[in-house]
Amino acid sequence: MNTQTSIPLIYLLSFASGFLCLGLEVIWIRLISFSMFSVPQAFAITLGIFLIGIAIGAWFGKRICEQKDLSILDVAQYFFLSGCLDLLLLIISYMFMGTALFSKVALLLILISASVRGLIFPMVHHIGTIKNKNGKQISNVYFANVLGSSLAPILIGMVALDYLHTQHIYLLICLLSVLIFLICQIKLSTPILRIPVILISLGLIGSLWVPEKVLHSLSQTHYRSLIQLIENKHGIIQIYQDNDEHVVFGANVYDGIFNVNLLKKDAHDDASVNRIERAYLLTTLHSHPEKVLIIGLSTGSWAEILASMPEAKEITIVEINSAYQDLITQYDSIRPLLDDPRVHIITDDGRKWLRQHPKEKFDMVLMNTTWHWRAYTANLLSIDFIEMIHQHLNPQGILMYNSTGSREVFNTAIAVFPHVYQYYNMVVASNQAIDFPSDEVLSERLARLQWQNGQNVFTPVELPQAIKQIKSITFKPITKPFNQGEIITDNNMLTEFKYGLWNQVQK
Repeated sequence: MNTQTSIPLIYLLSFASGFLCLGLEVIWIRLISFSMFSVPQAFAITLGIFLIGIAIGAWFGKRICEQKDLSILDVAQYFFLSGCLDLLLLIISYMFMGTALFSKVALLLILISASVRGLIFPMVHHIGTIKNKNGKQISNVYFANVLGSSLAPILIGMVALDYLHTQHIYLLICLLSVLIFLICQIKLSTPILRIPVILISLGLIGSLWVPEKVLHSLSQTHYRSLIQLIENKHGIIQIYQDNDEHVVFGANVYDGIFNVNLLKKDAHDDASVNRIERAYLLTTLHSHPEKVLIIGLSTGSWAEILASMPEAKEITIVEINSAYQDLITQYDSIRPLLDDPRVHIITDDGRKWLRQHPKEKFDMVLMNTTWHWRAYTANLLSIDFIEMIHQHLNPQGILMYNSTGSREVFNTAIAVFPHVYQYYNMVVASNQAIDFPSDEVLSERLARLQWQNGQNVFTPVELPQAIKQIKSITFKPITKPFNQGEIITDNNMLTEFKYGLWNQVQK
């Protein structure tokens, strides 16, 4: 074996074993989390199964090292094996997508995949240090592996997912695994299996042009038709056709509907589509809201309604996923929001932005928060964050946010604000008491609303029906905590774990 040739190859194998293994883990976590509706347990379960697989593979890798003499090509063959196996496992998992068995089958496949990839590093370490066991060589082999393991989540999770589909990154990992074997063959001048390896590599390269199928299959439902799917590093957005409505899902859970028409009735009950009464009520609760903050853009429907308030001089929208802005451009009823000079859309994390702008004060803050049981939702519902918003409200300021049915969300609001109200599933909170507007006030404040083109939102004929629609939902004060009065904090994440969807299903 040529030492000068073998040492760089050993470092390459060590780096690649870490990079490709962790890259695959990132993709599987994304797929499992998506299929499990973004519950926080999905990450822990997938990671746990993956680590168990790595441990199993490492144990067998050690046994292989003890039982036979290994060469670089022997180790490279395991890269070839893992690349082909992972491709096969993706095909098998695809057969179960859209079924209740997918998550269970996928976790078993992850265990198999991780076990095979876990074989590699013990072998690389063995052949890389067997002739030179000094500290420098051992640390170099380890460093290459750690470097690959560290770069994979960054390059794949933070960069590649902005340019490639999840499916294509998975296939690219399979391709790179096979190419590692081919590189070693060429460097070591070994012709064994070179033609089949080249053909498989070309096949994998061709697969990168195959349209995305994996997430489309996971997104299928029996009552909606998927018409668009958008991916980036921040998540996955699905748009469904449901009768004549376009329904938006984020990471496989309901996010909203494109609708600003209060008088458009839902097909299933007497409420307006997407309960848009909630947004219109907010426009009537404050007499003169000049500065408005909206955390979370989604379809932009609620933001478009708040932008119809003529008193609003500045509307700041903080949305972490820029793909929603691109989506809004496709809908005529919402697109004017993007051209409104009063509206400033900032692509950032809401908590981070508030922390960086401590002097900003608002008359109105809206958060149409996602489901309380989703991973990371406690970041928006915890007392730590609600207190932060409280500090950014003017004395007469109003906060409205979605509890999505969690009583602990109301308990948390009560712990921060002296006056808390419930309107359907929304929390309405303020330092000052809020009276539900009279018919006269409702009529006056709804009549003043105008779209960006100067057209009134409601005609005089429509106003009575609009008032009736808003009054159809009870507005009531919440004066005492529910249940045991438990409060959501950054540390306990009550809505994600103790009272999360996972525990509800297990019961």
